[in-house]
Amino acid sequence: LTAHHANDNLETILMHLDDGCGVEGLRGIPKQNGAIIRPLLKFSRNDIEKYIRHHGLRYVEDDSNSDTSIKRNYVRHAVMKPWVTQTVDLIDRFNDLSQKATDAIKRMNQLIAELSEQVEMKDDHQKIIHDDLVKILSPSQMVRLIKHIMGETNISWRRHRWEELSRWFKSPTIGSKLKLNEQVTILRDRDCFILNQKKSKIVNISVHDHGQFGSDGYSISLNKIKIASIDSNPFH
Repeated sequence: LTAHHANDNLETILMHLDDGCGVEGLRGIPKQNGAIIRPLLKFSRNDIEKYIRHHGLRYVEDDSNSDTSIKRNYVRHAVMKPWVTQTVDLIDRFNDLSQKATDAIKRMNQLIAELSEQVEMKDDHQKIIHDDLVKILSPSQMVRLIKHIMGETNISWRRHRWEELSRWFKSPTIGSKLKLNEQVTILRDRDCFILNQKKSKIVNISVHDHGQFGSDGYSISLNKIKIASIDSNPFH
């Protein structure tokens, strides 16, 4: 659980806007990201301070929060503080914007997932996106489709990576390729895009307790296997 609150969310949105974000950046800080949960996001700093004073709670203030050479602190002290004093319900308005952007992205991803059923799975490592599907999608929506195919729908891409692929989709020449990462490459063919994914090697890592291996008594062996065995116990 982390203590991020509504003011933190507004700061994040403003910094995203400064970086030239798209609609993704307007979502701000997610309420949950895997095992990380932020239960205080809907409360403002003022709400939390009132609660602290009412109950006489002790708290700690990080000294670095006053260092305006840090971008977030500059936004907080030089931009937000004077803005909040002049605009009623500013925090609530941005919270509402954040939720609308979150809902819009969620719906868009659902539609992209449905459209991805039209992608031809030639084999486990090659996917073909025919022009019939490409014609109904914008370059930005094509990026979303590629993210979905790669299994990275919920992974945020850096702006330059998103924009590079979006620009490439606008005017690719036949035979041109774009490397998305170490495993994935996309190719423009005559009437389709071909997504090639390299086969990943699965390696089993075993840790053995042997008293003769130094003071810690451990050694590691690597063995290539065909099928991965995943233990759901996080303590193993």
